[in-house]
Amino acid sequence: MRFLLDQNADRRFAPYLRRLGHEVTVVSLDYPPGLPDREIVAIAVREARMIITNDPNFGELVVRHGQPHAGILYFRVRQVDYPTKQDRLAFVLAYHAEELDQLLVVTLRTVRVRRTPSAPST
Repeated sequence: MRFLLDQNADRRFAPYLRRLGHEVTVVSLDYPPGLPDREIVAIAVREARMIITNDPNFGELVVRHGQPHAGILYFRVRQVDYPTKQDRLAFVLAYHAEELDQLLVVTLRTVRVRRTPSAPST
């Protein structure tokens, strides 16, 4: 799987995901910092990457505005330690692998899958 970490996502996800064999890029390291959300989604679609973010605006882009995407994992958890976040990410990868092309909203107790217009596969 290919991931794109938004600049507000925990960067410690990158080495964790790489150890699992995934390819990861990071806004502000591999792309310029401060990119608009629409541009991040466009890059992710072009590169077939799932976005990992803490920013609810991505949900609005794909739900309200219907912007096609390659999958968005929105962590709706605040002030949580990294091991807990990593556990939640591991849970998503294990139990929602077939839905990673959708909008997934991750909380401490739930993962909500929101069916949205995914970008066409290349």
